[in-house]
Formats: sequence, structure tokens, C-alpha cells
Amino acid sequence: MPQRLVLAAVLLIVLFGPVLGAEKKSDFFPVSVWYAGGKARAPMLEKVTAESPRLWKKDLEQIKRLGFNTVRSWIEWTNCEPEEGRYDFNTLRTIVDLAEQVGLRVIVQVYIDSAPDWVGRKYPDSKFVASNGLAVDSQAAPGFCFDHLQVREKILRFLAEAAKVVKDRPAFLGWDLWSEPHIINWAEIYHLGDPEYLQFCYCHSSKVRFRDLLKLKYQTLDNLNKVWYRTFASWDEVDPPRFGTILTYTDYIDWKSFISDKLAEDLEMKAEAVESVVPRGVVTSHSTIPGLFSKPVWSGTRDDRKMPPRSTTTAFRSTPSTPGRSGPGRTSSAPPGSTSSAQ
Repeated sequence: MPQRLVLAAVLLIVLFGPVLGAEKKSDFFPVSVWYAGGKARAPMLEKVTAESPRLWKKDLEQIKRLGFNTVRSWIEWTNCEPEEGRYDFNTLRTIVDLAEQVGLRVIVQVYIDSAPDWVGRKYPDSKFVASNGLAVDSQAAPGFCFDHLQVREKILRFLAEAAKVVKDRPAFLGWDLWSEPHIINWAEIYHLGDPEYLQFCYCHSSKVRFRDLLKLKYQTLDNLNKVWYRTFASWDEVDPPRFGTILTYTDYIDWKSFISDKLAEDLEMKAEAVESVVPRGVVTSHSTIPGLFSKPVWSGTRDDRKMPPRSTTTAFRSTPSTPGRSGPGRTSSAPPGSTSSAQ
């Protein structure tokens, strides 16, 4: 446990130190630990009961005695909007209330990858689709595709509603809007195939967004055909590539460039959603390792240079999260007796 507290403190130093010093001109330097009430492990949430304020306040007082001045509390879509339009931010509201009583600041970490089931029922065409054509049935994670316009609208509305909870609250410090930006996250989807070869997302909405980018870049289908070495008769025939070939590579470069552009644009939209309600506060995301050292495979790799520079910084961590398995932020193998470290 002490090692995790140290790792959390180091992460916050990297995550918020440069931004606060350079942009906010504040003397406050956050040193934080994860806490969202009770014994829940992120991103799950413990239900608020009549005893919660008393018990959680004791925890927060202990956190402060240990030398921390901030807590990183999380919200996740599944728990906080169990029915469409019915928001439950009691946990966050309670944490903010207690933090102000104790004298701590609060960073709100957001998990959209944890998505409520009503989204899939209402928008079945919003499921992530792999390069082999198989759709992902979300099991709380990995959620649904942000390219689906109706799903995107629901996500941005959820973020705006969350921002209302912390608006004008002295304890509020900032946001961590995206834990490890990827197309698909927090799901072991080996039943679909080898993640080394799977790619995402090939749903209708992602195809439309990709074609829109190509139309903007190439202007005409003839120009696209020349560069891609293809003979498409209409834009509707243009699909994202699923593999590279010896005859052409420009289609694959365009696809991977689109993915990194999309991740940056998606983060910008999320930042705008919270800032439309709460213009103050730090807005961040965090990643595992720099995108330069990540493989552009199934989860989608961001380009750190493209991530929104206006008010957003990206921090990295280098601790394994799931020993014995491979994937974003994971080691391919782990020594006997090793344990996972909390992100």
C-alpha cells in the first residue's frame, strides 16, 4: 500500500505540477491519493448510506494526516446514469462536501468506458466492431463508440451534468477526463481473436467519420484512387483498411493518422463539455507510456503531440496493471508472486 501511495503522489507531481505552475499561477501543489468513498476500487462506486458521511470523513481526515492535500475521486457512467437522464452523483457530491470540511481538494477522474446498458439497448448500432467484423457486447466495459453521434451527445451531456456538481465548489481542483486514451479500453476481448491483429473501430459511424476526413483531404474520389492505388466507384465503397499490403501503404497511414486525430478531437470535445459549465480548473488526461513507444494495434494509439494543448496535459505511468496478460499498459508476462498495481 505505501508503494501505491508513493506512485500516486509521483503521478500527481507529473500530472499537475507543470500546468498549475505555468497556467494557473497558483502556489497550491496537489499531492493526491485515490479515494471515492469506502472500499470501492476504481472505477466502481460504493453506494452512499446514512453512515457514509461519518465513515468517509474519518478516511479523509486520515488521508490529510498522512500529508496529502488532494483526493482523486472518480465518477463512472454506468453508476451515475443508470437510466437515461437520471443522474446520480451522490457519491461525488458527498466527497466534495466532506473534502471541504476536512480541507482537501478534489480531482474528478472520469470513466466513460464504463457505460450503462440502456445505451446498448437504445443504440445497438453503437457497439464497437473489430476489423474481423465481430461486434463487442459491452459488459459495463468497454462501452460504446464515441463516433456514434447520439452516443456522443449522451456522453457530453453526462460530462456537463457532472460539472454542475462541482461548479462553484471551493474543493474542486480539476478533471482527469480520460484514463489512458484508446479507442477501446478496459476489456479483455480475446474471444474475438488475437489482439495483436485486431483493430478498432469498424462500425458504421466510424466509417462515416473516416470517409468525411478523406473527402476533406483528397477532395475527389479520383484523387483518393490515385493515392490509394484503388478503383473505387463511389465513396460508399471506401472502407478503413484492415491490413497492409505490398501494393499500397497510404491507406493504412491515413487510417492510423485518423485514429490519432480522432483521439485528440474526442478529448477536446470532452474538455469543452466540462469547461462550458466550469471554465476554471485543470483539465487533464493520463496515459501509460508515451504514444511513440506504443504499437498502433487494436486499442488505438494516440499521438501525444496532437492532444489538446490549450488546457490539457498528459502524464504517463510505467507500472504493470495486469500481470501475465498483454495489452495497453500491461506486461506480457509477470514474475511468480507479483501483484497488480492499481491505476
